[in-house]
Amino acid sequence: MFKTLSNIDLRKEAQKPSGGVYYAVPKNKDFSIWEVVYSRNDEFNEAYHEDLWQYVLLNLKQWFGLTDETLTVIKNNEYGLPRGRVQSPKDWIIFHGGDAPNAIKHQVLKAFGLHELNRNGFLKWEESEQEKMNDVDKEKVWNLLKENNEDK
Repeated sequence: MFKTLSNIDLRKEAQKPSGGVYYAVPKNKDFSIWEVVYSRNDEFNEAYHEDLWQYVLLNLKQWFGLTDETLTVIKNNEYGLPRGRVQSPKDWIIFHGGDAPNAIKHQVLKAFGLHELNRNGFLKWEESEQEKMNDVDKEKVWNLLKENNEDK
């Protein structure tokens, strides 16, 4: 199951920790508001970024008013937004590309039920080359989102 935090009660945190994957997705044209789109391993058996990207595209369509033709242009650019993964359960590590806004850290902790582990020092944030955005994909996705929203 794929989720965004706006689809759940933001006051309620996940009851138990879980691994999974996530994207940080902008919600407005100046990229000042971001939301985590995620999939937990305990709810969806080992989702990959490629699986989650299709859901990200649906959110971009809704939030930015993108047409199906526009989505077709970026459907193969799944490395164009910040992303990461939570590894568990032996060692709790959040792998990330180091290119997401800091504002999403709290959302990642909430989505995966990791606040307590983080508070107690049992969680590591580790930058990973594998999670970095690709410059070509990033330019294509970000420019398209900004151009599509110029008049909104």
